[in-house]
Amino acid sequence: MKNRSRVGLGVLVGVVAFIVIALVFYYFFQRFDPYTDQAEPTIPIEVELPAQIKDIFTRITLPLYYLPNNKIIIDELVKYNDLNKDLTSKEIALIDNIWQKSQDTDDFSKQFKTNSIAKELIRFQEIYPEFTEIFISDMRGLVVGMTHKTSDYLQSDEEWWVNSLKKNGQSFHGEFEYDESSQTEAIAVYLPMVNQNNAKVIGVIKVIVTIDSIKAEL
Repeated sequence: MKNRSRVGLGVLVGVVAFIVIALVFYYFFQRFDPYTDQAEPTIPIEVELPAQIKDIFTRITLPLYYLPNNKIIIDELVKYNDLNKDLTSKEIALIDNIWQKSQDTDDFSKQFKTNSIAKELIRFQEIYPEFTEIFISDMRGLVVGMTHKTSDYLQSDEEWWVNSLKKNGQSFHGEFEYDESSQTEAIAVYLPMVNQNNAKVIGVIKVIVTIDSIKAEL
C-alpha cells in the first residue's frame, strides 16, 4: 500500500509540475508582447485622415513604432547596406527584372523571407495580424527582408520611397487602396529606419494595414 501511495503521489507531483511548466510557457511565449515593454515612440506617424478614423488608425498602428527600434533589424540592415553598396545600376536592374518575372520559389528572393530580418517581421506579424504585409528596403531601395514576396526588388523608383527619405525620419501613410501584393483593401504606412549611432536614415519599412481592422473599430 505504501508503495502504491508513493507512486500515486509521484504521479500527482509530476502532473502538477507539468501544468506549472505549461502555464509558464504559455505566459511568456503566447501572452507576452515584447513590443509593448519598450519606451514610447518619439516620432508619431503623420496622420491625415478623417477625424472619425484618425484615433482608431493611430491606436492600431502604435505597435509599428517599435520596428525601427529593433536592434536585430537595425544591425542586419547595416550589413545589407554595406553588402549592396557596390552593386551597379545595371546589376540591380537585371536582378529586379528576374525578380518580377519569377514566382515565389526562386532562391534569391526566398532568402529575404527567411533571413533574420524576415524572422523578426514574421514574429511581429504573428502578434499583430492586422498588418498583412511588411517589408524593409535598404538605402538603395533594395528589399532586404519581407513577410511576402514583393512585386519588385527595387523600391527606390517608387514615390513613397523617395518621400520617405525627404521626411527626415518622419513616418507617414498613403491613401486607402487595393493592395495587389496582399490582395486586400488597405492603407500603407511608411517608416524610415534610422541608425541610432549617427541619426542617419538607413532604410525604409513599408507596412500594409488591412482596412478590415479599422472597420472593426468603427
